[in-house]
Amino acid sequence: MAISKTKAVKATKLTKTATKPASTTIGMEGRLGEEGVQALQQNAVADKAAARTSAQTDSAKVVQPNSAKGEKAKTVDDRKITLVAEACPSKAGTKRATRWAKIRNEMTVSEAGKLGVPRSFLERMAKAGHIRLA
Repeated sequence: MAISKTKAVKATKLTKTATKPASTTIGMEGRLGEEGVQALQQNAVADKAAARTSAQTDSAKVVQPNSAKGEKAKTVDDRKITLVAEACPSKAGTKRATRWAKIRNEMTVSEAGKLGVPRSFLERMAKAGHIRLA
């Protein structure tokens, strides 16, 4: 039985490859050592925690819940809304149009939230340039 040339080449490649011993691995542990990897992981966790705290807006304050009633903590956002667009930028009769009708100049984000306007809607409108949040 004859073996084709490509099968013979593949068979020799498979027999020639050898695994490296664990002491010569070139991964993170091989370069940094076990202590270095642990220190790197701790730094990454600390960086994530710092990013979370810096991502919160300075004007947003967390109101402590009344634990006796079992309430959740609420975020108060005191940023003022300034309307840039004179008319509603959305099609009449849509959810966007009804939300747009609820917001007014010099209203805070928290006040708009109490009226049923989601914060994500306000941030999307600010990104589009229809309103300003300051």
